[in-house]
Amino acid sequence: MAARLLFSAITVVLGAIHVLAHADDKHEKHEHSHEKHEHSHDKHEHPPHGPPPFNWEKFQTMLPPMLQQASKFPWNTNTKALKEDIPDTSVKGAGYIADCDPAKCKGGDANYYLEAKLRNFKIKNSKLIETTKPGTYPNFHSSHKISDEDVTFLTRHVQAMEGAPNSPFGPDAFGGDGMQGILGPALQMLPGTTVYLMVKNSIDPDYQMKGYAPTRENYAQKVNNWVQTGSRMVISSIGSNNEITVLPNGTGQPNMQAAGMDMPNPVNVPGWDTNHSFNQFNIHLHGMEVAPHLFHPMGTSDPEAPWITIEPTPENGRQCYCYKFDISPKASKGLFAWHTHRHGTESMTTWSGMFGALVTDNYILPSDAPTQKLPASDYPATNPASSMMYNLVQMAQEKQISFTDDDVYPFVVYNSMWKFTGDKFIQENPTEDQKFPSSTHSQEAHHVEVNNFLSNEIPTTQINPFLTNNEYQPTFHATAGHLSLFRIMCVSTQYLCGFQVTDEQGNVVPFHVISSDGITFQHPEYYPARPDLVHGALSTVAKVATVGNALGSAAVKAVEGLQPQDMAYLQLGGGMRQDVLVQFEVAGKYTIAQHGYPGFNPYQKLATVIVKPSQFCGHAAVFKCWPKPIDKYTFTAAWDVEEIQKRPTTRHLGLNFRQELNRSKIPFVQWGTSAQYGLSFQPYNETDVNMVAEGGQCAVWTIRSNDVIFHPFHIHVNPFLVLDVQMAPSSSLIAPSAALAQKLLTASAFYSHTLEGHWRDTVMIPPMGQVVLKQCWDAGPAADNIGTQLERFAGKFVFHCHFLTHSDTGLMHNFMLTKGLPMSPRQAPGSIFPANTKQCPSNDPCGLGHAHGCSRCPEEAEVHGCSCIVPIDGEVVSQAAAATDGVRKALDRSATAALGRPLSQRVLALESALLISLALVAG
Repeated sequence: MAARLLFSAITVVLGAIHVLAHADDKHEKHEHSHEKHEHSHDKHEHPPHGPPPFNWEKFQTMLPPMLQQASKFPWNTNTKALKEDIPDTSVKGAGYIADCDPAKCKGGDANYYLEAKLRNFKIKNSKLIETTKPGTYPNFHSSHKISDEDVTFLTRHVQAMEGAPNSPFGPDAFGGDGMQGILGPALQMLPGTTVYLMVKNSIDPDYQMKGYAPTRENYAQKVNNWVQTGSRMVISSIGSNNEITVLPNGTGQPNMQAAGMDMPNPVNVPGWDTNHSFNQFNIHLHGMEVAPHLFHPMGTSDPEAPWITIEPTPENGRQCYCYKFDISPKASKGLFAWHTHRHGTESMTTWSGMFGALVTDNYILPSDAPTQKLPASDYPATNPASSMMYNLVQMAQEKQISFTDDDVYPFVVYNSMWKFTGDKFIQENPTEDQKFPSSTHSQEAHHVEVNNFLSNEIPTTQINPFLTNNEYQPTFHATAGHLSLFRIMCVSTQYLCGFQVTDEQGNVVPFHVISSDGITFQHPEYYPARPDLVHGALSTVAKVATVGNALGSAAVKAVEGLQPQDMAYLQLGGGMRQDVLVQFEVAGKYTIAQHGYPGFNPYQKLATVIVKPSQFCGHAAVFKCWPKPIDKYTFTAAWDVEEIQKRPTTRHLGLNFRQELNRSKIPFVQWGTSAQYGLSFQPYNETDVNMVAEGGQCAVWTIRSNDVIFHPFHIHVNPFLVLDVQMAPSSSLIAPSAALAQKLLTASAFYSHTLEGHWRDTVMIPPMGQVVLKQCWDAGPAADNIGTQLERFAGKFVFHCHFLTHSDTGLMHNFMLTKGLPMSPRQAPGSIFPANTKQCPSNDPCGLGHAHGCSRCPEEAEVHGCSCIVPIDGEVVSQAAAATDGVRKALDRSATAALGRPLSQRVLALESALLISLALVAG
């Protein structure tokens, strides 16, 4: 009873203390000191003797709401503080090349030379494209073929640089050198290697210079005519508590005048700060564990550093840029991507097709491999055990399943937004219906290009085909009984990609998923064409039902009514990748398609697969090639999930993807981030950094969205583990209709099956829901050819929504990463070295349970003589322990020293002391 009273008293005191702290000090300083306190407290979680472990996470849920908000408030620094002492983390050898001489960008294990140009491509099968069907969007009233022949697409494109040295491009099926179609060059970059990448901008600087970048007048037209997709309602405003004011269309809202609209940050108006055009860009290696490379100089830690901007003319000396990438030796071997990433132009350049595949998997030892007598596993680039492809070959041999190069199918899905070329067809008012040539036989009907930004974003662009590889609805050829590998990459700018295989009778074909975002699973995961998955979906949707709202109950009923064909289906957002195995049982014609929801992309066929019988089976249903069981096969290339779950968490980051609909501001809609509970709405600011983390540490992210659509969250440099997915945590959230809410929540339920417990670099936040992630900032370059890592990547980079129309208009945030504590080289077996070398065994010799071996031992441990012994013959030996009284004395010293600190720091020191007292009493 006394403990409970003390707990109540302390929580009240803590609440009052935080009120004082917020009144007297800025959020940035408060959060920074709070982070230090939290880490300091973590050091005392598990002393070797004394009270039992104190559950900080459980205690946090018992705090008053104000304290819960503060503990997850993500901003912990500011630009001014970061400017005081900027470490030099820039990548040597990277930078602009004024004369564009390829000889100035070389010296890696691989050297690539790319060039952006205007190209015309005839899109195979594009005469089959129809305009978006009526009813999908409010403005679309008719559906028809766009042309009587395959159209020619004029577009910005990236390909091999003319006149440059040869580059080791990947297979033609993945894009080759980029010369043959829209899909850009295929890059190959192996873990532990160094790669130079030179990019030249040779796009005609006058291309699409008028009528494509939004103007004040365009935004005024959008605001005055804007209709919420699917509901014919104008949303006039959104409050700070996320309550939306919805007014029927035509209720007399006053028209906004362009001159009266405020533009608080032009950088979030697409094309505005890139010479009112979309001809400037840079390059991003999506999902790769490499140094930050969006800001100049590459790898910089300057919070005010500008974007790398490759320009289409040589006048400013920025027509060419040389990137130098040291690939982390621990990087996964799988499928990644590269694409443009200049804020303000990435939507238009991605609709144009300026992207490509990036493969890090090559399990065959190269002829020029080092000759030292070391096991193959010591070479990160050539270690077969870490290769998904090598694992698949081994599995196929063991299970006696045919699997050859001909059974691998790159499947790059992307959407474009087209208009017919010619100024007379440009929409002057972006909210008007799209204009078409008078006849599909006319010359104008045979030539298309990317439409203007606002027409695409609203969207009033009615030609929005999903292309696969370089074609519209291509045909693949497979063999029954073989292991068919589809390597799926979604490069959608603002829509979802889907994947489902059906036979000629419409029956769904089951498949196995073996990787997500380039990281291999431990076992193949089965997606059945029968209702087994309903149970998993119901358990996920049950989270909604526990809220007790009507929306949750409706979602449960929707899942209960699902049909078998709803099971074997994948849903991906832009930037996401999946590797899928299909074992076709019978010869025939199969269809790969995606399903849409109202307000998203409609149903679209993506490809046809013609399956022939094998030598022994598959000729007819009575002679099926029965699928071999592969569910329990273990892939050695899989990343450890349990290891990261056990590592200590030094920060909790709570974020909200959010929009504000202020009719007087440009852009409209305003996208940005806020703290998890809706505080401090922040659209993107290029020169502002208020989040910093230390290399070698881990954080848990809780990312929410109160929107009625999915949002893909993507962060650079290091991947993350998805811990949890939840839908509709609040009964007060609004959806346009109950039917749409049911479909969205049902989709979310199945989507969560592809998320939880998996490594990713991009994850979809469900409508009106949240995801919980754990991320450790460990990636760094190799210091030698056996993969020794001595430091971590550091610098300024971003996280953002990978619906690029949202990112371009503000849903992006800067992040700063430091290198953390120094790392030491490998030690010989049996040697003894200090505990802060970050190379210690898995058991914690310091007696502090929060530590991951000695790699997280606090400074006090070394003071008390804690040291580690390198394991001999796999046996972990550890000696010495940090005394419990020494640990507590260290805390006492920090609390006493706080008396001379600013108020917010004194508050947190007092809070720390109270929490320790509570832990002791509760124990």
